[in-house]
Amino acid sequence: MHCYLHNLLFLLKNNQTLGVARLSLPLTDVNKSIGNLRKIIILATVIALAIASIISLIISLTITKPLQEMTKFSQKISKGDFGKKLEFRSQDEMGQLALSLNQMSEDLENKIKVISEDRNKMEVVLSSIIEGIAAIDREGIGSDKSDPYLPPKTTNYKLTKS
Repeated sequence: MHCYLHNLLFLLKNNQTLGVARLSLPLTDVNKSIGNLRKIIILATVIALAIASIISLIISLTITKPLQEMTKFSQKISKGDFGKKLEFRSQDEMGQLALSLNQMSEDLENKIKVISEDRNKMEVVLSSIIEGIAAIDREGIGSDKSDPYLPPKTTNYKLTKS
């Protein structure tokens, strides 16, 4: 026994029935159409998920790759390598962070140069003063301990109370 889907349309004029239009389809045809529609919806969903995954991968790479470069740059700075600069053309947060890291690198390099120059000046001054430096502890007594800031040629004198 076959099941059918029936659809009736009454043709009326001035409330009088002129005729009836009837459409009948076997339910197997309707079920096939519904099955095909399900397959199309599932396929469209899978394609949409694949496209969304590819887009999210591209977006994540545009974020993680610059962060990895900035991490390597920071590690080089921590080892005293100030030679390279980060190059970013974007004006977004990543570009601003790269600009800040470049500025920090330049500032650190300048400060290290100033400190090194000052240290060299101090070494010159201390190495030229061979005599006339006496190390005295808090009690006013000469100390036998060598001062790490004095050059090795410096002679320490021991003072005694009279």
